Amino acid sequence: MSSHSFQLGEKQTLAQLLAQGFTDNSRFYGRVLLPRELQESHSLRASVGCQFKTIDFFCDVKGDRLVVTRLKWVSNVDPGGNPNLKPDGTQSFKLVPGETYQDGYQVLRHWNQWGGVYFYPNPGGRFNRDITACPSGYFESDNGTFEQQWAAIEEFGEKTGIYPTTIVKTRKSLHVYYRFVESEWQVSDWTEEIQRPLCLAMRSDPAIQNTARLMRLAGFNHVKWLKNENRLDFVPVTLEVCEPQRQCARAQLKDALAHVIPQPYSHERFKFWVYLSSPAHKELGLEINSEIALTCPESALSETERRWRRFLKLSRDKANGTDCDPNEAFSCEFKNLPQANRHKSLDGEIEEGDPNTIVWARFLYGYNPVGRGDWITAQDPLIPESERHLHSLDSLHIHKISGALKSHRGSDPRDVYERMKEVAELAIYKELTLLTEKPWKEINTPKLDLSSLDLQPGAIYVVSSAKGTSKTNSLIPFTPKFSNIYAWFSRIALGREECARIGLDWKDDLKAWSGNLKVGFCADSAFSFNPGLLQKNGLLLVDEADQVFEHMFGDTCNKGGKRPLILAALQAHIDAVIAGSGMALFMSADITDKEVGYIKQLAPNGCPVRLIVNHYKPNLGQVHFYESDNPDALIEDMLHELEQGRPCFAIDDIKDGIRGCKSMADYIRSIHPEWAAEIVEINSDSSGAPVIIDYLKNINTASQTTRLLCCSPSVISGVSIENGHFKRVYGFSNGVLTVSNASQAIARARGAELIKVWAAQRGLVYGAERSLFPEQIKAYYKRNYEANCKHILGFNAQYQPLTDEWTSPHFDLFCKNAAYRNNCMVRLRERLRERLIDEGYEIITIASAGSDMVTQGLKDSWSRIEINHAHAVANSNVLSDEQLKALEENPQALTPEQKLDVEKTYLLKNYGQALINSMVYEHRSGEILTGWAAMVLKDNKGEYRRQLEAFYLLTCADEVAIAKDLKAEQRQLEHKAGRFAGDVRWFTRQRKAREFLGLNKFLDPEIWWNPIDFADLDQKAKKHFCRVKDALGVAVRNMTAGQIFGELMRQIGLDLDKVWVSSPSSSGNRYKQRRITPESWQYAHTYINYRLSLHPESAEKTAPVSDHPPVTIYSQVLGGGDQCQPHTEQVREVVPQSDFVADEIVPKNLAEQELKQSEQPVSTQSADIPQVSTWGVSLPLPGTIVEWFGRAGRWTIKYCTGVVAKVVDRYGNETYANCAQLRLA
Repeated sequence: MSSHSFQLGEKQTLAQLLAQGFTDNSRFYGRVLLPRELQESHSLRASVGCQFKTIDFFCDVKGDRLVVTRLKWVSNVDPGGNPNLKPDGTQSFKLVPGETYQDGYQVLRHWNQWGGVYFYPNPGGRFNRDITACPSGYFESDNGTFEQQWAAIEEFGEKTGIYPTTIVKTRKSLHVYYRFVESEWQVSDWTEEIQRPLCLAMRSDPAIQNTARLMRLAGFNHVKWLKNENRLDFVPVTLEVCEPQRQCARAQLKDALAHVIPQPYSHERFKFWVYLSSPAHKELGLEINSEIALTCPESALSETERRWRRFLKLSRDKANGTDCDPNEAFSCEFKNLPQANRHKSLDGEIEEGDPNTIVWARFLYGYNPVGRGDWITAQDPLIPESERHLHSLDSLHIHKISGALKSHRGSDPRDVYERMKEVAELAIYKELTLLTEKPWKEINTPKLDLSSLDLQPGAIYVVSSAKGTSKTNSLIPFTPKFSNIYAWFSRIALGREECARIGLDWKDDLKAWSGNLKVGFCADSAFSFNPGLLQKNGLLLVDEADQVFEHMFGDTCNKGGKRPLILAALQAHIDAVIAGSGMALFMSADITDKEVGYIKQLAPNGCPVRLIVNHYKPNLGQVHFYESDNPDALIEDMLHELEQGRPCFAIDDIKDGIRGCKSMADYIRSIHPEWAAEIVEINSDSSGAPVIIDYLKNINTASQTTRLLCCSPSVISGVSIENGHFKRVYGFSNGVLTVSNASQAIARARGAELIKVWAAQRGLVYGAERSLFPEQIKAYYKRNYEANCKHILGFNAQYQPLTDEWTSPHFDLFCKNAAYRNNCMVRLRERLRERLIDEGYEIITIASAGSDMVTQGLKDSWSRIEINHAHAVANSNVLSDEQLKALEENPQALTPEQKLDVEKTYLLKNYGQALINSMVYEHRSGEILTGWAAMVLKDNKGEYRRQLEAFYLLTCADEVAIAKDLKAEQRQLEHKAGRFAGDVRWFTRQRKAREFLGLNKFLDPEIWWNPIDFADLDQKAKKHFCRVKDALGVAVRNMTAGQIFGELMRQIGLDLDKVWVSSPSSSGNRYKQRRITPESWQYAHTYINYRLSLHPESAEKTAPVSDHPPVTIYSQVLGGGDQCQPHTEQVREVVPQSDFVADEIVPKNLAEQELKQSEQPVSTQSADIPQVSTWGVSLPLPGTIVEWFGRAGRWTIKYCTGVVAKVVDRYGNETYANCAQLRLA
């Protein structure tokens, strides 16, 4: 293969374009992109004299020269010169051709001073939908040295006889193009037939697969920002090979690729290879052998991928990297795994375990919790289902404490572990989603008719009926039978619309009433309505019951500590309506056993709970299911449909952000400003506006003139658009809505011709600590509470710990809902696809990537929205306490203007005027904001305030954090409805954790810290990784010391400056130094001063930062509340008295060492042990009956040292307890 040397210049650029099919009078599109650092920093751009972030252009080839036309965003005005405004009153813009430069190459070279010059190799436009031809197949070779890249290209040519038309050399990679004969430039199947197999065959960048893909243009410089030298660096992008006569038939290249790839190409193989080529593996120090993806037989592909993922997970768990060869993924012994959880088997062999297997075991066939001695037994899950009868039921043993596995079939414990996890995850998901309760009545009808079901008073009815079966319409003739009706809802938009349809008043529209009352309200307001009215021919209606129950556990339902009051109101409403021989009606398409069980637990004694199941499933048609990393391709498709005149209904489960529904609507308006009046947005910001209220009340009429209805989760259920106006439905599931809610969302527009859906691989919003199992979520809350409770009891001996709250039906459902959410999020795309298939949709998979123009357009839209909102808040009013209280107590929904006033008022209350005045914030767009506008963006939905509050608590004494914990509970107790266990907080434990890790000593903005300075912090965090994760939510095991330090600083609102420095030794190694930024330090101290001004008494309790806090000889494992993984280090250490944990279970080997070595009682005085007169035993005799703090039942002492005691429960289970947590029964 010949190689040519071209000079950097216009001839080189023209040669590449001509060779790739851009002949005279043809046009190509391109962009000039700055290095990322310059794009994100206005000050950096100014320092190098750059006045743009991105330049879009098209270029016409005119013989031997280029004519460039710049595309610009300009104000959108009507023919009279008047500005066209967006619905929010701000100026709209559009992208139009700007200046045309006859000397186009020189202009591009001028722009090339700051950014790289890119072009779209496929002609037609900037979007995938605009591409009209695909003249070439191409890839970026970036594996290995240039010599290795050239060798791979040469080898491919020798095998296939196909050599590149052009090769472009950049800073570290080769861009290689194979041109097709002109008759075979068709766009169809180009990605799947050419690009993806080419990526596999050449082990190249998998991102280069969509039709509208930017590539570098020869004849210009590759531009990079050198951070260490604070300057731009330039490397020529050169044309190394240019052979225009080299053209091949597309089918020839396709067949050649099929022979080069060892195994047949498939979409699943490509996805596995994409996974293998991700940067995460390089971070682990693994040299990836892509032959694993290419050589694996198709029949074994899924199993190979599963094993590989398991290997990588174990690799991440290693303490200090790995020396394992990836080719040994299936035989590697993984010798250097952390010894975090080990026990001695009966034969003395040390084995490893994971306590999660104890939870998973209950889902195995043959599960026996009694088992044999210390072992739970079950059948080995690797036994095929068809052979279960041939094997014993106890072929697998699971240790009851450590979770270690022992297969008596000789199965590899790692394979058993992975299979157990798969079985358990699938089983718990089914357990949380299935409806197995025996129905009282079964029907099969396309239109539900409640009047025909013979519903009798004095009972609770639960109706399960698929979406689209007229559940809401069935209420219209049913509700007039009742004198009083209370209807619970989860969302304002849904409640308003449904109440208007079924003849109820919405609470905000209720001005005055006397006598009977038929009213709908959000669960937040339920306690305001007297249960007594339901005793008079009453109906309690809960439509979309599963969503109402989920909403009851959301943040808004605990405002002012009112959640227990709301939960009590539900109980009172049920009791009242049944006592008055009325009826309670719970309806949803997504009723499962968990909702039925919850309702049964709330039902009065003797009250029947009757389940009605409608088995009818409507014909739901097709769903085009998009599989891509982001939804940009789907947004591009929606824009195309709108341009074809097809009205669209779009529902996005996030409101804000680059790919939220607000950005989406703004982006489409920016492309077509003439559509502004035809685009309607409904979200939590706009739902209180009178125009939106009216729109929802008459949605089937009002939507007739809507081109695009763009909604957030405000209308995921209940609202039905039945006018057939919207021909396309677009669903965007980023990972906020659960699977059931996401499937509900796309069914709002009845009669759509086609539904198109995109879902993220994994979701965004998880519950609790991301566990998939309700019992583990319960344990998580209880562990943190009990550890925190010890600090509270030491401060307030009269404090009454939670007891019955842990077993309430409300907390039980809360944990099940959290587990269901986590199960959805961890495999969101997979779960949603399965759900849609189960509901009766025909799924068509679409593999398409969006264009760069869509991505950039969405980013620009979100930037405008953010900045406009910040300025809108800054220009709003600060409310007096009286005005704020009046708005919060006003039954009417807040208008958008009132919401701005409330937001500004709370910013002032949360941060104080001094911090707001000093705040400076640089937006991603480069705009510098100050004062109020800066504070809006810095606040980040309250996240910054939570960080500064953590910093404040860290600098104060324990009493301040304890008082904050007590205040959170006191807010609920003030309503005299008890406390809810899911709302417990552990600010004190978090403060203790940070103090224990030694974060205080780093609170000095003048010092640059080296990695060696974090060694102790890193060691402590990883030694107590379960407790750190429980208390602070940081999974430290796979993090470096610097990452742990950075995350802990971020949690308290402190940013870090980072610089690379060289080691003073001759090794030449480099490392990062870190220092608190002066700005974040100043902001944090301004906040502290503001907090102290609100509570001057706290100033006396500010804790000084000390490098050497008081110490005591005390075992770190005593006291705590974290049983995740017992520690095995047989040592005693000098540790700070403020050790944040106090284990309830003492590790077996350490406890036995204490028992053997102790000759006299040891003092149990410690800050972590509740020093309350009723708790604590000294040296009770063997056989003494005791109670254990936070544990049910009674325990018998076997022997005791005064520090720890070996105790046994009535079932014979032995363990170790802290004496300070025991008392005589």
